[in-house]
Amino acid sequence: MLRQKQYKRVNSNLWKEYWQDKNCDDEFLKAKYHEIEPLVKKYTDKNGIILEGGCGLGRWVTYLHKEGYNILGIDSCKDIVKKLNYKFPNLSVSYGDIKNLNFKNEYFSTYISDGVMEHLEEGIDKPLKEAYRVLKPEGILIITVPYLNLLRLFKELIHKSNSKKIRKDYEFYQYAYSKKEIIKKLNENGFEILNVKKYGAYRGLKELFLLGHMASNLEKKIGKNKEKKNKKLKFVLRRIMPMFRLLNWFSAHMFVVIAKKKKRF
Repeated sequence: MLRQKQYKRVNSNLWKEYWQDKNCDDEFLKAKYHEIEPLVKKYTDKNGIILEGGCGLGRWVTYLHKEGYNILGIDSCKDIVKKLNYKFPNLSVSYGDIKNLNFKNEYFSTYISDGVMEHLEEGIDKPLKEAYRVLKPEGILIITVPYLNLLRLFKELIHKSNSKKIRKDYEFYQYAYSKKEIIKKLNENGFEILNVKKYGAYRGLKELFLLGHMASNLEKKIGKNKEKKNKKLKFVLRRIMPMFRLLNWFSAHMFVVIAKKKKRF
């Protein structure tokens, strides 16, 4: 299996509702203590112009801007864009569609797409073609998508018999991709792979009843004292989980692929 469709009870206000209970400060901390933060900084050109496509509440836009990077953000949810513009008037965040970017050719040195492209049921070819168009020659694409781990494959087998019933009641939410599929898609759309890393074993464990329950209880215990300090501790906890490679191989929630735009394609 190269990719797995995942379903959720959703409606037309999905992303407005998704971001309703979240805030910009949390997103900033998620970037700062993210497992892929060292990779993002390693491959992002600080002297170039960066785009975060599908920035949500500004995870990488706010963090990298504070770190001195020249970064722009776009999102398809107008309410989110308004919220970011109000809270961070110095940030350049606008309404936009990753399938039809309103930027000229070869404008950006780096393009970050963190947990966005998997939500397109038609697939990721269109946004990848647009990413290729707006990136400079040998520009860097950093993309993260849900990983089709062993746990998800196991759950697919369990629910296979009643999958029709589930899919009748739910709507498409996202794809979980295999490493092979994403690399194939990137190569087909003009990118050379530089690095691949699985991460998010902590969150992946939450999909298991027993271990997920234990992880949630640990989060609650950590969260009893000062809120901001605890958020940092939680993110640090999530960051050290991938040290257990076998666990990450089994339950990694996401994986990041860093790719370079080929000079000729």
